[in-house]
Amino acid sequence: PTDRIAGSSRANELLDELVDIVVELESDGRIAYMVAQWLLRVFGRAPQDFVGRSFLELLAPEDRDRALAQYRK
Repeated sequence: PTDRIAGSSRANELLDELVDIVVELESDGRIAYMVAQWLLRVFGRAPQDFVGRSFLELLAPEDRDRALAQYRK
């Protein structure tokens, strides 16, 4: 899915090296696309493992209500 963000392979390489997360969400809050290669290095989970899941699952339980309120704005 990296071709969804940019047409050039250089841009995709840069996205793969980001420490931050790049996420595209569906209107219902499910993850449509994610770039975060460090997830694989640190946790052994590929970004694709999270596609189709709610972004709220990635947050600490105490932060979910606030994040959901912000997302709905």
